[in-house]
Amino acid sequence: MTRNRLLAADPFLIAVLFEAALIPLALVLAIPLGLQPWQAFGASPGLVFAAVAGTVPLLAALAVSARVGAAWFEDVEALVRPLIESVFRGRGVAGVVIVSALAGVGEELLFRGVIQTAMAASFGAWPGLVVASVLFGMMHALSRAYFVLATAMGLYLGVLYQATDNLLLPAIVHGLYDAIAIGYLLLAGDRGRDGPSESAS
Repeated sequence: MTRNRLLAADPFLIAVLFEAALIPLALVLAIPLGLQPWQAFGASPGLVFAAVAGTVPLLAALAVSARVGAAWFEDVEALVRPLIESVFRGRGVAGVVIVSALAGVGEELLFRGVIQTAMAASFGAWPGLVVASVLFGMMHALSRAYFVLATAMGLYLGVLYQATDNLLLPAIVHGLYDAIAIGYLLLAGDRGRDGPSESAS
């Protein structure tokens, strides 16, 4: 009962524990499969530039969707914003960075480093990419639109990994995108509270 109250009272803690738990889960799954996904984390001088460049298409898609007021985007935003508010409100930039970084590392280790790699070894690169991306979408399936959006993002991150054989690249792209998207939703929520008529325009 005490633990349940703690988790209910601190959704930020739930987010941190969940994302952090994916790291040992991925490593435990990797061992019987004969995989060593941690070896695919390769740092290089141009990696930061490549990661920023790789994040731009995702942010551009986010910006265009927000700008044109796509119905599916508004539905996803309405669904996700209260969750983002409950997790991150009052946690500051550090809270957003911590969860985003953990999501980037943990989710990429699991879905790209283990699932995509294992499926690709058994069935080929493209089936491995598709299966890992669909499973990634299912983990984020708060709604049908969010499932499609997350699956598309999984495909994009999987292609980055497939093209570079470097797991650190999609991990950084994933973390950067999450941090910026969360920041956008929090700022949009602030604008809505400060001036509802302005946010509706």
